[in-house]
Amino acid sequence: MSSVLFTEENKVPGFGDDHRRTIYEINSPEDGFSIQGFFIKSNNLPLGIHYHERKSELFKIVEGRGFVLLYAVEKTGETINPAKIRREELVAGTVVYVPPMTAHTFYLDPGSRMMSFSTAPYDDNDKDMTRFPELEMKEEPRN
Repeated sequence: MSSVLFTEENKVPGFGDDHRRTIYEINSPEDGFSIQGFFIKSNNLPLGIHYHERKSELFKIVEGRGFVLLYAVEKTGETINPAKIRREELVAGTVVYVPPMTAHTFYLDPGSRMMSFSTAPYDDNDKDMTRFPELEMKEEPRN
């Protein structure tokens, strides 16, 4: 087994490599987890804008900085209360735990690197992902 986690063979095709970021992913359906590496190219668009009903995620900022917006969703389809949106500043070394039913959107500076550990592997047939566009900032994020 190689000690290099993120190589070309782990690159997520299609949506995982665009002008915003490159995502590398290692899925382990047998063991029930996923590890992702995010390499940020642009801070003009958000990363995420969704929540999961069943899985938890743990994010670590490896290099760079930015911020994350978090919102505890009480039920699917609820009306958002803007006062409940939390903004957390991120620097290298910061760890963010995102439990199920927590909408999350990251805004990271170009050149930032982030890792994610998920309690479930990505599955095209069961994405367990609900878009939550209310966390998309309408103004330009800071540089």
